[in-house]
Amino acid sequence: MNIRKEPKNDAEIVGKLKNHAGSSVLSEVNGWYKIKSGQVTGYVYGKYLVTGQEARAIAYYNMRLMLRVDTETLRVRSKPNTDSEVLGKIHEGETYSFISRSGGWAKIQYKGQTAYAYIPENATVAYTIPEAESSSDLRDQVVNYAVGFVGNPYQWGGTNPNTGADCSGFIQYVMENAAGVHLDRTSRQQAEEGEVIPASSMEPGDLLFYASGRQIDHVAMYIGKGKIVHAANRRSGIKISSWNYRKPVTIRRVIQ
Repeated sequence: MNIRKEPKNDAEIVGKLKNHAGSSVLSEVNGWYKIKSGQVTGYVYGKYLVTGQEARAIAYYNMRLMLRVDTETLRVRSKPNTDSEVLGKIHEGETYSFISRSGGWAKIQYKGQTAYAYIPENATVAYTIPEAESSSDLRDQVVNYAVGFVGNPYQWGGTNPNTGADCSGFIQYVMENAAGVHLDRTSRQQAEEGEVIPASSMEPGDLLFYASGRQIDHVAMYIGKGKIVHAANRRSGIKISSWNYRKPVTIRRVIQ
C-alpha cells in the first residue's frame, strides 16, 4: 500500500506498507489516516487499515526478530568481512529482518538478499513488527529527481537540465547527481553501458534508447506506469511521454 505525502490519490509517494506492516495513527482527514511507520510519515486511505484489538492480534502473530541500527550510517556487505563488496548503506532508525549474529557481524535480509553488517554496540535486536519501506529507495530517488526537471528547456549540447540539456546530457546529469552513476556523454555511448533487459522487466530508473534508421539518437528514463521522462526536443523541452511512443532499440539497466 502506498503512503502519500498528502491525503489524495495523486500525491507523491513517500513510502510503502507491506501486508501486516505496522504504523502509528497520528490523525484522520476525510477517510485518510496520517501515519508514522519507521522513518516514514504520510497518508494512507483508511479502508486498507486495521486498528484496535484486531490490529493488536495481527501484530502479535506477525512479530519478527529485527535489527535496528542507531548510528548515522552502516555499510552492508555481501560477506562478513571488510574486504567484501559493499551492497549499500543502512541508516539510523531503519530496521531489517535479522537472521543471525556471529563475531560482531549481523546476517540480515537487505533488499531481497542475504547480506552482512558489522554492528556497533548501540544496535538493537528485538522482536517487532515490520515497518514501512521508505521511498528513499535509490530508484525512487532517481525518478523523483528526474521528473523535477519537467518543463525545463531542451538545449542541443546542453548538460545541465536546470538551464537546458539534450537527451543524453539530461540522463547523464540525473544519473550522476541522483545515483552516483557516471555515464558517457552521447546516447550512442550510453546504449553500450549497463545490462540489456526486456521491456517486461523494466523498473523505474532503467534507460530506453531509440533510433532513426540504424543509429541510436535518443535516450529516455522509465519512471513507471508505462511512462518515460526525457529531454524531447526544442519545442517540448523535458517532458513525460509513453515509453512506446517510438519502439526502443534497446533497454539498459545501469542501476543495480
